[in-house]
Amino acid sequence: MGMYLVSVSTEDWSVAGEDGHGDLATALRAELARRGLPPYEPKDPGAPGWFEEKLSPPMDGFDDLCRARLTEEERHTLLDWSLLVPFALDEEVLLPVGSAYTDETLVVGAPRVLPLAERLAGALGLPLDLIPANSGNPVPRQATFAPSRRPAPTPAAPAESPSTSSTRASGRHAGSTHRTPLLDGRTLPARALELTFWFLEGEAEQAAATRPGPWADDLATAFYTALYLRAAQYSLRHGCPMTYC
Repeated sequence: MGMYLVSVSTEDWSVAGEDGHGDLATALRAELARRGLPPYEPKDPGAPGWFEEKLSPPMDGFDDLCRARLTEEERHTLLDWSLLVPFALDEEVLLPVGSAYTDETLVVGAPRVLPLAERLAGALGLPLDLIPANSGNPVPRQATFAPSRRPAPTPAAPAESPSTSSTRASGRHAGSTHRTPLLDGRTLPARALELTFWFLEGEAEQAAATRPGPWADDLATAFYTALYLRAAQYSLRHGCPMTYC
């Protein structure tokens, strides 16, 4: 159970209804045409694989970092999207199509998200040479992550209006359910959940002992910084959208 950030496959992008994102693809195609922009179709990655990470740690520290290092508009760009696309958009696109946690879908381009995540990573001194970079090339392995052993905490809601970016992000996180919950023994691609495992299974603590820095003071904040960075990089590298489920 929980909330996941995942890549959208070419097949899922074309399937209409609840089983895919075809309705969203159609709405985006129409809006891009209205703006005089070329249509978008995901690239075929050529090999089975996907990006999938679980949003388990609390987000309070990450939201504080965003408030300290980003403008309010930049924070909105980084936190509020429900669909990340691998091409440039001069401004966000709001589509009247529901997503997993919202009645509408806010579309943002990965080229706008990536430099924001890079700025946060630089502020924390993230050891990016140690932190996994999902390549989408899976090798089967047995997953051992146990949700009952590591429950997802609910972030405290900020003291501001319920319409703020952090409240919406926290609300998606706290009340989420995944369509295919991860259970002990489930066989996953080695690249799926690699950030989640790295931060929650002890490797991050080991790295912090040898590569200290601001990032090591709050591993939950470091996790979300790495998550948004790697998601934007993955989207641009593979030409695929990213969304929450």
